[in-house]
Amino acid sequence: SEFYTSVNMRNFDLSTIVMVKKTATGWDAPRVAEFATEGNLRYLEPAISPDGSRMFFVTAPRGVDDNMDIWVMDRLAGGWGAPVRLPDVINTPVSETFPSVTSDGTLYFSRMSDEPGVEHIYRSRLVGDRYNTPERLPENVNCGKTRFNAFVAPDESYLILPVHGREDSLGSVDYYIVYRNALDEWSQPVNLADRINTPGSQEYSPFVSRDGKYFFFT
Repeated sequence: SEFYTSVNMRNFDLSTIVMVKKTATGWDAPRVAEFATEGNLRYLEPAISPDGSRMFFVTAPRGVDDNMDIWVMDRLAGGWGAPVRLPDVINTPVSETFPSVTSDGTLYFSRMSDEPGVEHIYRSRLVGDRYNTPERLPENVNCGKTRFNAFVAPDESYLILPVHGREDSLGSVDYYIVYRNALDEWSQPVNLADRINTPGSQEYSPFVSRDGKYFFFT
């Protein structure tokens, strides 16, 4: 019943999060989300937890590209609560982006590496109300020359992620799926092929609806 997305202008110098709500007569008009109105900040990549109780998003001051952080809000009776920056175990002096959350609260996200233009996928378990030290996932997930923006299934059974630099790519950045088994082992990545991927475009931000019926992508 709610839809949130990033809107970016001027090569990401201006970025905010807009929302639309479903009403009895259809979707209402898009508007800037109430938590994303500070003009000196950029807001990107909203992600709502599977149970709808929390929203994660990324923010950074305008003009700053190398230190994006992940924030979270709790859903209250009247809307979303105050945004809170995730702790330093998650947010570091480099950029953390594209949060995605499982049903048990495990957080997946991208983190920049020391090598320019290269990101890796990390995972942090939620134990009580604290996140464990994030672990960088193995090479089956962190494949290609760089990879980022991984969407995790609510039951953690698979990841869909954009990857650049694999030999089986159709070109530029392609979406791949990687499956996880009960032993926490990851399959070899599978290219989502030409019904989704294209030779020249940049496939970036995957999302699967909670009922598993719809795949949203750019």
